[in-house]
Amino acid sequence: MLRGGHCTKILLTGLLLMADDMANPRFFNSPNMDGWQIHGIGGTLSSAIATRLAMGDDIPAAIQAAHKYIRCQVVYSVESTNQSIHQIELYNEFMELIAAKCKGNRDTAFYASCLNVTPRYLAVVTSRVAGKNPKQLIADYLILEIERTLLSSSKSIQEVSIEYGFSTQVAFTKFFKAHKGCSPSEFRNG
Repeated sequence: MLRGGHCTKILLTGLLLMADDMANPRFFNSPNMDGWQIHGIGGTLSSAIATRLAMGDDIPAAIQAAHKYIRCQVVYSVESTNQSIHQIELYNEFMELIAAKCKGNRDTAFYASCLNVTPRYLAVVTSRVAGKNPKQLIADYLILEIERTLLSSSKSIQEVSIEYGFSTQVAFTKFFKAHKGCSPSEFRNG
C-alpha cells in the first residue's frame, strides 16, 4: 500500500498493488484536508486495516473499509470540504474501472454507464475531485500503463498497440505522441 501521493492539491491518493494481482491496482482517494495531516492518522489507518483483516476481510476489502472509516473521521473533524463523500467514492470507483478496463475502452460514456451516472455528471465529479475531465484521466492512466509496458517488456510497438486496444499502430503512435511529445519507439530508446 503506497500512501500519500497527491493527484492534485486537494486530493490525497493511496495505491494498493498486490503481488498476486499486479494487473488490478486499487486506488483510495481522500480530500487532502488539514485533518489528514494530523499526527496519528497513518497509525490509526493501519490499526483499522488490521482490525478489518482480523474480522475476516480480504486485503482490498479491509483497506476499503478502514479507509472509509478514517475518511469519515477526518471529514467530521474538519470544518468544511468541497467534495461530498459520494463524489469521492464515485471518483474512486471510476479510477478502479479505468485500471480494469482501459485496455479495451477509452470512451467516457462507457465508464459513466458502468457507474450508473451521466457522462456530464462524471465530468463534474472528476473536475471537482481531480481538476481534470474523465477523458484526461483515462488518457493519463493509459499513458502510464503504456510507458510501463514499453519500458518493461520486449514487445514490439505493434504488439503494445494491439494490447491497448488501438485499431492501428498509426492511431497508437498518434495518441502516444499527442500525450508525450514523442513516438513510442523514441520514448523506449530515449
